[in-house]
Amino acid sequence: MHSRPRRSRGRGGGTWGSFALLRDAVSLKQLLEAERRGLAEYEAALPSLDGEVRELVEHELIPRQQRHVATLSGVLSDLAPA
Repeated sequence: MHSRPRRSRGRGGGTWGSFALLRDAVSLKQLLEAERRGLAEYEAALPSLDGEVRELVEHELIPRQQRHVATLSGVLSDLAPA
């Protein structure tokens, strides 16, 4: 018996591929909004923080959150139809 590779149905192309991409875009948008809320919370808390905690939030957590927001925004931009 000869073995032939089988085509995967419902993934990677056509209508189902578009649906999967749309679903991923919706998930990414939700994740982006959560990241933006987290960034806003860090920024809002900053004035009430001091010492090492303030340094951590200001110099590590906020920049990391900003990078996450920028990365997710870029991915969503790449997914948008031209």
